[in-house]
Amino acid sequence: MFNNLGLAIVQNLQTATLPVLYETLKGEGKDGMRKVELELLNRLEVLMTKKQEEENRDEFFEDIISTQFPECLDVSPDEETSIEQNTDQKMSQELMKILVDYRSANSEGNLSLKIMCTHRLMDFYQRSKEFDMFFKCIHKLSDLHLECGCFTEAALALKVHADNHEWKEDVRLEEFLIFPTQTEWERKEALCLKIIEHFNEGKEWEMALLLCNELMEQYKQKKQFRKLAEIMHKQGNLYEAILDKTRQPPTYFKVSFYGKGFPQYLKDEVLVYRGQELETLAGFTSRICTQFPTVKVIYKNGRPDDEILKSDGQHIQICTVLPISEDADEFIQSFNEDTQAYYRINNVEKFSFNRPFHRGEKDPKNEFKTLWLERTTQTVENKFPNILRWSRIVKDEKIELPPIVNAIEMICSKNKELQSKVDDYAPLMKSNASQLSMVLNGVIDANVNGGIANYQSAFLSPEYLEENPKDEEKVEELKEALIEQSNILNDGLKIHEYYVNESLRPFHDKMMLMYSAMKISIETGKPMELDLLSSMNNTLSARSMSMPGG
Repeated sequence: MFNNLGLAIVQNLQTATLPVLYETLKGEGKDGMRKVELELLNRLEVLMTKKQEEENRDEFFEDIISTQFPECLDVSPDEETSIEQNTDQKMSQELMKILVDYRSANSEGNLSLKIMCTHRLMDFYQRSKEFDMFFKCIHKLSDLHLECGCFTEAALALKVHADNHEWKEDVRLEEFLIFPTQTEWERKEALCLKIIEHFNEGKEWEMALLLCNELMEQYKQKKQFRKLAEIMHKQGNLYEAILDKTRQPPTYFKVSFYGKGFPQYLKDEVLVYRGQELETLAGFTSRICTQFPTVKVIYKNGRPDDEILKSDGQHIQICTVLPISEDADEFIQSFNEDTQAYYRINNVEKFSFNRPFHRGEKDPKNEFKTLWLERTTQTVENKFPNILRWSRIVKDEKIELPPIVNAIEMICSKNKELQSKVDDYAPLMKSNASQLSMVLNGVIDANVNGGIANYQSAFLSPEYLEENPKDEEKVEELKEALIEQSNILNDGLKIHEYYVNESLRPFHDKMMLMYSAMKISIETGKPMELDLLSSMNNTLSARSMSMPGG
């Protein structure tokens, strides 16, 4: 009754309720406090979802709870239960703060903030061991994710609920949300089937397969062969999806929130966000700005000045970060290109961000000589994907890579990309070679037009080793990386030959010509004879013009 009065619109009635409630609590002692706590928890759904139209409603509510009500609950130091009651009081204050934040986010219609506050409530109930409310928040979180089209996160939220149940048939559970009275086994089964459905919608077929395997074992033990056949059919569809369907990798972004205009729980936070499939930095920034209409974007990297940090407004700083896969390359290489991309961006908790800079006087003819790289590696609190679309950064490390190491990494990175594309075309099953053509031509053209020559003059000259004798091993690594690239290009051009028709012949022959010059330069260490290459290229062009239809 008192909680209902506390929710009344008339503020005088709300205020008058508190002394009456306080006198009642004094009479009932600790048990009375527990009753009010339980009643308060049961009223949370009303507080979270009921739309309040009156101005200053939230301010008055927060003042009543966080100021007047705790004052009524003050405990004298000489009471034996003072420590326990003080803890209860702090928990109540924390709960009310989260609740007020949720109401504020709800009134603004900001889904991201609603998800954050729901997760905070979920965490609170887990710590306070109020598991019914904990599970309710899990389902609320899942529903909010579905509203955003985040099916994987919705599935993982429900999986938290499923993982709290066991495959027991001798335990009966009461009716809960959409679930009827049923055994714990039946509740877990229903949850698993719903989770598989959401994983499928989110293209997380591997995760769905793990749950299918778990259900298969249960159906085998219970000899429920009809259900076993159905789940095996689902399993087959999931394997086909892995083989045949395309899924593009999401992009990850680091977002820093500055300014007093953000809610307290978001101010000065630095989070890594899991973006949508192939989402660009511009697209993601636009989406964030839609959620925070008054926000100002900081386009420069680095910590902002004090004026921004202490401002009353909202400022965000966004940059793309690269996930660092923990799966071994040998394991990833055994899958097709799409599945490789899946493993590289899933089950990740570390991300890197590179900032190139020049140390010393920059050589206008060859910037590689002074091009250093500052690499920031950041570790997040929870691996992706998880029950949230973002995760807090908990560790930050910076290292500086010298120019020769930077060069080796750039070449090795390009080699991996090139090898992946060549392997993808190796079975000779593609309808055309357009993607392979672009990759091969891009690498060959860049090398011929200064790439190889710049590496040679910057790091592969006798003068470099004289000045940097400790880099002897690095010089060999660079040579090996260039030789490896030459070998991959050779394999790629052989595969490309298979797809060459009459219209592609001049283009293919030109690539072969440029590759031959590049290969000789790598093997001999001498610069390419560009004049001779240009002359041969002109001859090749003349021949193509003289061909029928040329």
